Amino acid sequence: MGPRALALTARCADGWEASYLSPADFAMRWQRGAPLDPLIDRFRAARGIERGHPLLDTILAGDGEAIDDRMAGYGAVGATDLMLGFADFPSTGMLEAFAASLLHGRSPAC
Repeated sequence: MGPRALALTARCADGWEASYLSPADFAMRWQRGAPLDPLIDRFRAARGIERGHPLLDTILAGDGEAIDDRMAGYGAVGATDLMLGFADFPSTGMLEAFAASLLHGRSPAC
């Protein structure tokens, strides 16, 4: 239930058992999710880019609300379609999670 376990869960699992938590405690852990810094650092390392690189401004990452906001920002300036690439390519885990969240009518958390 600690931060390291939740980060591992966010990277490697489809869910986690939240036994003996009040709704408020569950909400706090659920909202915290996986810290983005290690994921973004891995993205940077794979591409050989430094913090502050303009490519990082294009990433759709965070909880569903953050991703919705980022996508809405593109729509607000006239974009009608977005072509997405997933950082775990050629694996399909992120693509499958994104597609499943759309099928269930909720915003993805990537």
